[in-house]
Amino acid sequence: MPGTSARESRQYPGEFALPPPAPTSFRQTLSVLRPGPFRRYMMGEGISMTGTWMQAMAQGWVMTTLTHSAFMLGMVSFAAGVPQLLLTMLGGSFADRYDKRLILLITQVVQILSSLTLGILVLTHRIQLWHVFALAALLGTSNAFEMPAASALVPE
Repeated sequence: MPGTSARESRQYPGEFALPPPAPTSFRQTLSVLRPGPFRRYMMGEGISMTGTWMQAMAQGWVMTTLTHSAFMLGMVSFAAGVPQLLLTMLGGSFADRYDKRLILLITQVVQILSSLTLGILVLTHRIQLWHVFALAALLGTSNAFEMPAASALVPE
């Protein structure tokens, strides 16, 4: 055949030609989000991630308000990032050994309580630098256990 290589024109023993992919509609693509467990999971994960990023932004805002220092703002992000870096593999091990839903429930409660603590400390004007660092480290630790459990829960 003109324009095709020898490899493309020959079919070897044991090989089979794949049919062309069926055209999919937008509705078929989004059918995975029909009511059910995966939809609930995705909605919950969306809300959780929104809350996590809101807390991270609030911590940065509080640190900037308290210190007006770019260095301290970076240190708060560092305080949240180090536990994630060091503990995520341990979190993955926990996700493999223990109930993923329980891990997610515990991490969500920890994140909610840390967000409430930050909010209450700010509203009562009792916030100090160490509070922000401790809550950032707690958020990073919680994320180190949440992310592997959430990722491992999707295939189930």
